[in-house]
Amino acid sequence: MGLWESVGVSLTRGQALLDDVSITGPGDEGTGVYATGTGAVMMKEVKISEVDKGVEVISGKLMMHKGSVAFNGGHGIYLKKGEGVLKDVSITGPGDKGTGVYATGMGGVMMKEVRISEVRTGVWVKNRANAILMGGEIGFTGNYGVYLDKGGAALKNVRMIYTGTNDTAEFIKVKGGIVIAEDIIITSTTDNGQGISVNNGGQVWLTGTDLKGVHKGMTITEGIVRMFGGEIGFKGDYGVYLNQGGVALIAVKMTYTGNNNEAEFIRIVGEDTTNAVEKTGKVQKNAVVVASHLTIDGNGYGQGMRVVDGGRVVLIRPTYTNIYNGMNITKGAVYMEGGEINFKGEYGVYFTRHKYNIT
Repeated sequence: MGLWESVGVSLTRGQALLDDVSITGPGDEGTGVYATGTGAVMMKEVKISEVDKGVEVISGKLMMHKGSVAFNGGHGIYLKKGEGVLKDVSITGPGDKGTGVYATGMGGVMMKEVRISEVRTGVWVKNRANAILMGGEIGFTGNYGVYLDKGGAALKNVRMIYTGTNDTAEFIKVKGGIVIAEDIIITSTTDNGQGISVNNGGQVWLTGTDLKGVHKGMTITEGIVRMFGGEIGFKGDYGVYLNQGGVALIAVKMTYTGNNNEAEFIRIVGEDTTNAVEKTGKVQKNAVVVASHLTIDGNGYGQGMRVVDGGRVVLIRPTYTNIYNGMNITKGAVYMEGGEINFKGEYGVYFTRHKYNIT
């Protein structure tokens, strides 16, 4: 089936059922399936190719079982105030642009065993939309694997692979909203990209999540990250960077694979005023890290932790092994109970203006 007036199938109201249909566009123009209003589109083993956008649904419903979408421009699947259910679907982009699945408005999308590849951004969720991803894979070359802007996302058993060469690319970007992820495997094939980025009050809960071969582990400029189990393997500047907010690391393993003595496993640069009496009316600031049974291995390089501007740290039985330097505390409060620090460089603990306690 070809396109008629730039659209393969167009639905305003009612329902459409497509079974074992192929929709082919002219190359980089048009939309395979377009639905608006209260319409519902149900597709089984439908193949869409050679289009600018694969499927566009506005205030309608989409159900897609098996099949594939190969697009050359904007989006594979576009949902605006609509709802989508995708199962065992393959979405392929042009390689250097486009978004696999885009959801905006108050709608949402549920994906099971969906494979997204050759896109600039894998899944983009904004304006209080929601996304649920179960299984499947996201392979991206550009900016983001999953971008959440004021909405919600839940991921379970999802594989994310970055094949680009940009150090600032991000697997999961949270700009407000909440992400809950379990048993996620994040891999950079080029030692580039960042695992997690959180700002604007976003929250991320990670359970059994592995970050492998990334340039940086995670950056939290304003938000909260809680990580239970899993691993952070990085080669660049730092494993965890906290400016404002909180980080909890429970039974997490961190490994540095680079060769820079100044690389840092944990860097805290945010001012903490939670114990101060604020008479100026300013918003209270906090930068707190709590880590229990944290394991750090620097392969002979890197620094375990640096606290710069008033952050607070609680360490319960950490193990720092094979690192160059231990901890550098310029200004802040650090409490360490048990554990060990094995270093080969200049110091185990270096402090200037501080509160530091080891028991």
